[in-house]
Amino acid sequence: AFTLIQTPVPRTAVLPASRSAELTPAKRTLLAEAVSSGQKNKFENTRAATKFGQQWARNILINIPRVAQDYNLHDISSNGNDIAVIVASGPSLDKNIEFLAQIQDKVVVVTALRSVPVLNAAGIKPDIVVQLDAETDEVASNLAHQNLSEIENFVYEPFISSGFLRIPAKNYIWSLSSHFHDIHQKFGTQPTPFNVPSVSIYGLHLCHHIGIKNLCFIGQDLAASGEKQYASGATNLLPANSKLSMFNVEVPGFYGSNVKTRSSFAYQIQICSDIAEIWSKTHPDVKLFNATEGGAYIEGFCHLTLSELSKKFGLQGREAKTPIVFKTKNKISKSQVSEFLTCYDGSMRQIIKLADKISKLDKIQEKTRGLDKKIRKEIEKFSSINTEVSLLQTSMQQEIATVSGTSEKGKTVSSYGDFFSSVKKHAIELRSACEQASFD
Repeated sequence: AFTLIQTPVPRTAVLPASRSAELTPAKRTLLAEAVSSGQKNKFENTRAATKFGQQWARNILINIPRVAQDYNLHDISSNGNDIAVIVASGPSLDKNIEFLAQIQDKVVVVTALRSVPVLNAAGIKPDIVVQLDAETDEVASNLAHQNLSEIENFVYEPFISSGFLRIPAKNYIWSLSSHFHDIHQKFGTQPTPFNVPSVSIYGLHLCHHIGIKNLCFIGQDLAASGEKQYASGATNLLPANSKLSMFNVEVPGFYGSNVKTRSSFAYQIQICSDIAEIWSKTHPDVKLFNATEGGAYIEGFCHLTLSELSKKFGLQGREAKTPIVFKTKNKISKSQVSEFLTCYDGSMRQIIKLADKISKLDKIQEKTRGLDKKIRKEIEKFSSINTEVSLLQTSMQQEIATVSGTSEKGKTVSSYGDFFSSVKKHAIELRSACEQASFD
């Protein structure tokens, strides 16, 4: 619940659901931990939306026609396989790459797009590649000219740049979070069944979602090693998104001694530990392993080498893995997409008119009770439309953060006119994205 809140939550109050409900100290502690975890998750999500929201909203509209053609995350399963290796691009990946090549036909290999060149260079073809980072249109468009090997299954969220969807793949599979309720309601689709802060943790949940019980990380350092934060070749395709100077937080390491990480990675380590604790109770048949051989220690995971994992499950003597299974597509028709884009364009037209009217009223020098009543009436109309169009809220996350006091810029909007001038700008940009959306 907290994860879906896009505005700050300065205080929380815990109230018993009935007069007989007992809030023992133990229960209070559990509730406090749950609230704290939710608030941290919300903070990370809101910070990302503040930075990328405008780009995400635009990309989703442009990619909607493409979404109609592809499989959805809920259309796939892998019940015939019981072991998955989730490959991150940390420095220790270099230690595991050769052995992974030997067992790749026995396990489901899931990785981020960043790691694909590293795996391909070692003769490894991953079963599932995930791309969640929007990146710039320029970076994404250049990837189509990198002579990449065809990807077997490419999983993406529609807020990535459309350039990523020109990367050759046998199957494209999309998913979209529950933040975008209006889109799911329109097309009758189900949202991503998990909300996570990184591609690797997304991969962990994805494997669990499609029915794989034994899940193993490699390259999931979540820490820097010497002067390296990525495996060799992991920045050949996509640029580095952080600097070594950011790695200034000490955490327990894979081998026992402390290692240096950055704040967002420390948060991810905690999330992984939380997942391990929750799944140990709710899904005791799911086993979590960390064969990263370096980086941070993850509480709740069994730490071992990839070779030890292979021996544990007798991988060398196993038959080859089975392919990912595809159900019938939940087809979205072209007419549904066209209607959706037309309606969105119409909503943005209405928003633009209301923004103009509110800005005009706000400029009147003589402030009266009647004038304030007129402005509030128009704002109510705006709010009514705004609750039905999630992408405008996403696009305006920076402005929302500014008004609500969570922006790193630390500014506030001085008037209705200033705020609705920005509303108009975003609405015009979303109308432009509707016009750019087309069936290839």
